[in-house]
Amino acid sequence: MESQRGNPYLRILRGQLEKYIDEQLGTDRLRTGKNQTELRRIKKEMAGLKKRLDELQARKTELEKEMKK
Repeated sequence: MESQRGNPYLRILRGQLEKYIDEQLGTDRLRTGKNQTELRRIKKEMAGLKKRLDELQARKTELEKEMKK
């Protein structure tokens, strides 16, 4: 997604689309869509972090068991 943000053509297109949505459907619709997208991205990142935390906790438990032997 970051590569699209850098493309000048896509930036212009995105700006025009946001202006159209704002005019046709209202600012609330555009804001709601952006908020939903951000919320989806945050939830995905949180799930990834939780998975990584679980992996680290399992490894920690393994190491602690080995050290007690």
